[in-house]
Amino acid sequence: MDINSKVIFTFMFWVMVSIPVQVKGNMCLKPEFYQNRRIGEKLSGDPMVFYQTGGLLDCYRRCGFYSLCQSFNYNVETRQCELIALNNSIAEPVVNNIIMDVPNRHGQLFGSCENHVCPNNTVC
Repeated sequence: MDINSKVIFTFMFWVMVSIPVQVKGNMCLKPEFYQNRRIGEKLSGDPMVFYQTGGLLDCYRRCGFYSLCQSFNYNVETRQCELIALNNSIAEPVVNNIIMDVPNRHGQLFGSCENHVCPNNTVC
């Protein structure tokens, strides 16, 4: 199995494991939800915040709760989530890492924060 296959397999495993833990109730996500992810890359620069998360969806939600967060780095092996304020940061190749943009804050992933915009440096 080549390195890309391992990364994709690990990513899919953690997605399937994290969904029941982090999402309560029924949730259906369209395949388009995962289209803006970049596997095997990490955004350079200083993260706003670090979290140990339950999975990729948890990291996505946490980014959505921060008004300045535009994207995140997620390590599928360590479950480390790094929230990034800039979505135009330079990406570098890193095994077991996923970059994902959070273009908007809508959908049931955000609960009462859906479509809500907080002032900078605040959290919903």
